[in-house]
Amino acid sequence: MITIRNARQSDIGFIYDSICILEEKQLDKVRFEQILEFNLSNPVYIYLVAEDDRKPAGLLTCHAQQLLHHSNWVYEIQEMFVLPEYRSKGVGAMLVKELESRLADKDFDVLEVASNVMRTQAHAFYERHGFIHTSKKLVKKK
Repeated sequence: MITIRNARQSDIGFIYDSICILEEKQLDKVRFEQILEFNLSNPVYIYLVAEDDRKPAGLLTCHAQQLLHHSNWVYEIQEMFVLPEYRSKGVGAMLVKELESRLADKDFDVLEVASNVMRTQAHAFYERHGFIHTSKKLVKKK
């Protein structure tokens, strides 16, 4: 049975591996651990892990910030990853539903998500869960 819980620092191995797969590159693990520790301690960030019999199956991270152009809080899904063997089995939907449940009593303007243009299956997933395409994100690398 799948359950959703808060992520913990002890999830570092699963979270690191998941994000490296998602980003298709190896990240600096020492720096990654430092950032994870910082993010887990931030009260406006929500980090969720889906488990199947205490085995991690999926991950969702969400950050919040107060933006002038919304004149309110904005929550944004930063990363979501589900292990291949758990895809199309409702795990991603459970993660999004749990996030929405945790946000239900919060005062905010929107819940956003940005997804790489190549991830068309992810776009379809988010659209099925009520997200609509409203803008185009442009990135300039350092």
